[in-house]
Amino acid sequence: MLDYVNASVISSMEGVIGIKTYFVKDKRPFISFNRHFKEIFQSKYPEEYNFEPGIHAIRAFDSIIVITNALNSIRGNNRSPSMLLKSILLSNFTSLSGRIHFQSRQLWQSPLFSIVNVIGKSYKELGFWSSKFGFTENNKSINDDGSDDNMEALEDLVTWTGNLKHTPKGRVMLTNTEAMRIGVPSKTAFEKFVKVEAISNSTEKRYSGFCIDVFEEVLKIVQKKYPIRVDYFPYDGTYEGLIDEVFYKLYVVDYVWNGTILKTFDAAIGDITILANRSKYVEFTQPFIESRLTMIVTAKPEAQKAWMFLRPFTKEMWVFTSAILFYTVFIVWLLERQSNPEFEGPWRNQLATALWFTYSSLFFTQRERVHSNYTRVVVLVWLFVVLALNSSYTANLSSMLTVSRLESSVTNVEWLRRNNAKVGCDADSFIGDYLVNNLKFKMDNLKKIHSEYDYPSELQTSNITAAFLELPYEKAFLLENCNGYIATELPDRFGGFGFIPYATKQTNTD
Repeated sequence: MLDYVNASVISSMEGVIGIKTYFVKDKRPFISFNRHFKEIFQSKYPEEYNFEPGIHAIRAFDSIIVITNALNSIRGNNRSPSMLLKSILLSNFTSLSGRIHFQSRQLWQSPLFSIVNVIGKSYKELGFWSSKFGFTENNKSINDDGSDDNMEALEDLVTWTGNLKHTPKGRVMLTNTEAMRIGVPSKTAFEKFVKVEAISNSTEKRYSGFCIDVFEEVLKIVQKKYPIRVDYFPYDGTYEGLIDEVFYKLYVVDYVWNGTILKTFDAAIGDITILANRSKYVEFTQPFIESRLTMIVTAKPEAQKAWMFLRPFTKEMWVFTSAILFYTVFIVWLLERQSNPEFEGPWRNQLATALWFTYSSLFFTQRERVHSNYTRVVVLVWLFVVLALNSSYTANLSSMLTVSRLESSVTNVEWLRRNNAKVGCDADSFIGDYLVNNLKFKMDNLKKIHSEYDYPSELQTSNITAAFLELPYEKAFLLENCNGYIATELPDRFGGFGFIPYATKQTNTD
């Protein structure tokens, strides 16, 4: 958004490092679009001072092109929403914002970001970053193997506040002998992420899990600049209560309950999901793992059916193969009936001979003599088609026979809601409220599960028809219970797992 900020505002941001979506500006399509855009925008909004199109205008233009092309590709009057969506997902062309191609209903090409550094009343580009290739100083070498996953190569190019060329240390934290109090949720359903257990013959606790490992790796980096000491403290309440504890520390320091001073937490770590309502009270770090809603249901192996040998090909493919076969039969009969004595007699015998001749080429067992060179060309083409079809059919059938497929009676969320089915979710998670408030499940149909080890028994005994979990938990569940379950990723996305850092809303930390 720097392109739309007043110059006086930018001057107060000197030294700031940010990102902006990169798109090519020196190609003819953008130059033409830019000229027309500025003419129309300036005529409608003459009071504005910047008429350059930004990434949002570029994406809006590309969206219109995609929809227009999709509508034009649909023939007839059958322009239903499903047909339009299918046509949109088949888009494959290069536009102003880059390659427009969808894979798994998402844009195939990840966006490329330019790293910018504010200097004076403007900014300069330091380099580029993409999720696939990491950091690079030149967008032309984004596909090279020399791209790096860290930004150390760009540090020398940054101009900091005060025209400094070296990286400032930031606000120095007060040297305090007291260690930071880190709150850790102890009632987690999935112990692979956070686990708090007592040490025998000791009052201390042992903290482990993926989230703890991530935090300690981050802590090692931060301790190179700041003399930080931390102490972990288990928290037996809900995640909302843990967030409140950090919030009280930020604004109340320590609070009194029934005459006793309660020590709150300086920060909180664990499998804490970033949500909009939580961000109103505390700030979060960048998410370190993706989070979205998933649904797990029981499933049984698909029954072997007598007509399975037809399933490697679709109905359309069988029709196409049959059409090619009979077309070849007709051409062979047409070319051989005049000169080949094998094709003499009633027309039924002639067609039967042509059919047998063509079909036997599948196994290379035909012994009929071919008299016409044109027939040899037709048979040669037919053999190549048969070779491709045979390879594809064998591979698909082998996959169906060796890889067991699962089927479930549960189709989607609407089916569960319509049939008042019982569903399960983590007891201390926000998912229960989300299912009631957003997906409109009845509270009576929700069952709170306290441990990951209870989900299999609840599902197998039909106490619950489906389990709703966040994506990281779903992966952990299927890692241990890979047989007999189907997981479906729903479109509901969350902010991911993040930590609540020290001194949130008071100081800027590295």
